[in-house]
Parts: sequence; C-alpha cells; structure tokens
Amino acid sequence: MVDLTVWSNILPYDSIGRHGIGIISAVQNDRDVNLSLIGTANYRDIPARVMKDLVKPFTAYGKVGIWTYILGLNEGMIPTHQKVRKAHEKTIALSMFESDDIPKFWVNILNEYYDEVIVPDAWLVPVYQKAGVTKPIHVIPLGCFLEPFLTSPAKKEANSVFTFGLSAG
Repeated sequence: MVDLTVWSNILPYDSIGRHGIGIISAVQNDRDVNLSLIGTANYRDIPARVMKDLVKPFTAYGKVGIWTYILGLNEGMIPTHQKVRKAHEKTIALSMFESDDIPKFWVNILNEYYDEVIVPDAWLVPVYQKAGVTKPIHVIPLGCFLEPFLTSPAKKEANSVFTFGLSAG
C-alpha cells in the first residue's frame, strides 16, 4: 500500500519543481511513496536513488497526498485540487507566497481541499491566517540539495578569489 503521493512538477533547477523531488528524497527510505505528476517533468541531474520513485509505474494513490505545486494562477486548477481531496484520506498543501497577502482563491482552495498547510517560514503563518486560512499551518523550512556542492572543491587553487552570485527581486 502506498503511504504518500506527492503531487508535483519535476524541474530540478526551479524552486517549485524541486519541492516534490526533495520530499520524495526525504521520506523514500521510510515510506512507500509515489508521484502524481502535474505539468512539466525534467529528470536531468536527479540522483538515481530519487529517480526510481519518480518514474515507477503509478499503481494507486497514497493514504496521504501532499501538494507541492503552485496552488493556481486562477480557478483553473480547482478540478485537480478536487481530485486530490477525493483520492486521499489526508491532504496537505505546501504553499508559499512572497507577499503580505495571498490570493483569495488560494484561501478557498486551502480551506476546502486540504487538511493542513505547510509554509517555509513562521512569518507566513499570520499572513495565511489573516487572509482567512482556517486549517492548521505548520512551518517546515525549505531544504537544500547540497550533494553537488559537497563533492566538489570550493576552490581550484589556494589563495584564489572565491566568487558567488545572488539573483533576487
């Protein structure tokens, strides 16, 4: 029996597309997990240990479903959220929004189709509550895939300049 179904797109170089990969990676040794793919999949550079759960044949929905994709740009995603609600005993939405308010239709989606909400920072809890989300909201920080960085040297030669960049809005 499948324990957990992760509803996600798979894009290893996109923030939202990494969430599903990270959750599967974190629980795959302890739980039977599978993927319900939403939208795009790019399997480039995904570790083999995670890949096996991303591409295995889908046989059944898990007892728990976790949504990791964007809740929607408009109400067009509601049929998919309805499907999530019907397919699982318990539903969880991983959500975030880089603002002091969230779209009103997200509030309806979270309250109607999900049992619990996960946000990546405590700052978002009152934002979601103020917007009207009545479901329990838990804080779980976003994870990082450090494997590529831990296996390569920080510098190619001693005493050379170490440069890093940041892209932010």
